[in-house]
Amino acid sequence: MNLTHLRSFVHVAELGSLSLAAERLRVSQPALSRQIHLLEEHLGVSLLHRTGRGVVPTEAGERLRDSAYSLFEDIAKVERDLGSPGQVGGRLSVGIPPSVSTAMAGELVEGYRARYPEVSLQIIEDLTGAIQDGLLGGRLDLGILYEGALSAGLQTELLRIEALELIGPPDAGLSAATPVRFESLAALPMILPGYRHGLRAIVEQSAFRAGVRLQTVIEADSLRMLLDFVHRGLGYTVLSREVCGPLLTAGELTAAPIDAPPLRRTWVLAWRKEVVLAPAAVAMVQAIKQLLIKGAPAQ
Repeated sequence: MNLTHLRSFVHVAELGSLSLAAERLRVSQPALSRQIHLLEEHLGVSLLHRTGRGVVPTEAGERLRDSAYSLFEDIAKVERDLGSPGQVGGRLSVGIPPSVSTAMAGELVEGYRARYPEVSLQIIEDLTGAIQDGLLGGRLDLGILYEGALSAGLQTELLRIEALELIGPPDAGLSAATPVRFESLAALPMILPGYRHGLRAIVEQSAFRAGVRLQTVIEADSLRMLLDFVHRGLGYTVLSREVCGPLLTAGELTAAPIDAPPLRRTWVLAWRKEVVLAPAAVAMVQAIKQLLIKGAPAQ
């Protein structure tokens, strides 16, 4: 079986579209269709069912997709075991969401560069949806994401779980000693990131489960703008206390824990399942873990 054809099929099965998969893989659609046809011919089964909206895996296609994930993991393990762990160099691209970047990117990169000066680092700050696309498209080696609607094509490792709090302007009177009920957010003008941001998904899912309709008056995908809008009294948002720490200390923002239900956000480190992590990437994984252990305790 041709592994390139198998990987191509997995991309098509995940995206449900030959055109999107061809774009991700940077091949022409006819070439991709030919790869799928050869794979079907080799296996003697139909793998995809074409619909008006794209393609979906057949029953055989679903079994092959799931088996492919296990196969890619086994191949990656063999290559890691036979690799040269002592050689740390090359180029490494890492995607980090704005809230994580604010909390730890500077210290992370400073420590990593001091220890591994031969590695050429590329740090990309972007929304979680774009980071996931970058990982799946091969433009990023590692990415920090929020657990949720993650692609089955990604391998993930838990980093930490953090509490999310209601963040308000200076005169809002929010206090760490006085939690607010989640349902009370329905009466507040909310400033939230767009739907491609993992934080928005967490908040909206919690609102749906609680039967609460939020009043989102402003969408802001920039963390800097979001915090500025809240500081100016234009509304409230939901973030971790760690992200807002300096502004809370300076009295430019106020914050209160959320309960009934509490909001939690899970950070995971992600990479593509079929990709073998190079020594530089393995070193970055360890650096991120050590920094989180050294930093504020997880909630």
